[in-house]
Amino acid sequence: MLLWAGAACLFIIVLLIIILLSNVNMSIDYYYCNNSFDWDITVHCWGIMLWRNTGSKQTDEWEYVLQKLIDQLLNKDDLEQIFPAIKKTKQLIKIILPRIKIRDFYWETKMGTGDAASTGILTGGIWSIKGALGSFLKENCHFLEQPVIQVDPCFNEQQFESQFHCIAFMQLGKAMRIRKKYKQIIMQNQT
Repeated sequence: MLLWAGAACLFIIVLLIIILLSNVNMSIDYYYCNNSFDWDITVHCWGIMLWRNTGSKQTDEWEYVLQKLIDQLLNKDDLEQIFPAIKKTKQLIKIILPRIKIRDFYWETKMGTGDAASTGILTGGIWSIKGALGSFLKENCHFLEQPVIQVDPCFNEQQFESQFHCIAFMQLGKAMRIRKKYKQIIMQNQT
């Protein structure tokens, strides 16, 4: 009888270790074209879909949204509220990103203003933003394959199209620890 109890305990311990070391996979697909956002985010573990969020949204309010963002960035009171949120986000990023392994990363943007000069300037600006973000991710994440980041200027037409695809994973045990630390950070900032 004692032998069976020991074997059952050993089986449960081995099973827990296997579960905690198994990977949680996340796939993110995002596409923007002609004022339409389409996205598909899925989370899998052992081939079982744990969570999925898909959707599509039409928007004609880009100019309004951009102006509202600029107004908020120029407002001193709003900036004082943004800085604590940035600090909290920075703490979370330091916890999460080093534990993520990125298997596939593809981000392509096609854009044009209709004027070659302004398209060139905008292309350079987009490259600088994407380059900074790509460098940040390379420093803080582990890429299994070289990321693909592209900006394709369309000099003679007015267009903005962006496509993003990413597959990342982390161990389930690490995800559970991150969730615990996330709750601690949130609780610290509420008190």
